[in-house]
Amino acid sequence: MIAPIVAAGRSDVAFVVMLAGPGRRGDDVLLAQNLDLSAAAGAPPAALAAIEQRLRTIYPIVEASADLSQATAGVQAAITAGKLPAGDYSALVTALSTPWMRGLLSFDPAAYLPKVKCPVLALIGRRIFRSPRVKTFRRFKPRSPAIRTCK
Repeated sequence: MIAPIVAAGRSDVAFVVMLAGPGRRGDDVLLAQNLDLSAAAGAPPAALAAIEQRLRTIYPIVEASADLSQATAGVQAAITAGKLPAGDYSALVTALSTPWMRGLLSFDPAAYLPKVKCPVLALIGRRIFRSPRVKTFRRFKPRSPAIRTCK
């Protein structure tokens, strides 16, 4: 994630090695991770759909909030408006409201990958839940002419 940011637009970087780096927005990666891990734990399709709906509602609220109290109020407003089922989302909202996680939610490698002019080696394993492999690799190639894919 950091290498494309550093290499974007710089001529003094010889190459980039990305190990399970994201090829799509952070909120998309986090959603896919949650769904993949939940499915691997045996969650039925209805539960996966409910998880996806909740996270697709909560992520933008947290991303648009300036701090934890604003994010908490936004989630409470979503519950009141019927956009989220009643429940205690405080642990999730607290975790997502840290500066790192708020930055990750809005991070988009598409802003950096097209600017990378040096060679890129992107490695992603088949069983890595933290970086959804297939969708990530499909997103890399069109993002930067410096990226070459192989099998």
